[in-house]
Amino acid sequence: MAQSIGAMCARLYAMAQRWRGGMERAVSDAAGVAYEVARELVPVDTGRLRASIGAEAAGLGATVRATAAYALFVEIGSGRGPAQPYLGPAFRRAAAELSAASREVIG
Repeated sequence: MAQSIGAMCARLYAMAQRWRGGMERAVSDAAGVAYEVARELVPVDTGRLRASIGAEAAGLGATVRATAAYALFVEIGSGRGPAQPYLGPAFRRAAAELSAASREVIG
């Protein structure tokens, strides 16, 4: 019986490793989708805001952000102009793709 428990633990560990690797790829791919969609949707005047959009993925986490000082005002609007969302729609698209990829990875 101890041998069968050991074998089961080994199989579970291997499964977890496959899932983790698959999910790390899925998170990285989703960050890439968010990055590309944000760059497509962002309004362009000088190009500074578009150039400030960046993405990083590490393990099961990712960051997609715009670092221009006025990025938030473009996203949500201000007294100077209406909202022109680009990150929100990008994140929603990436979340949908991550959800689909997660189902594929886990099976």
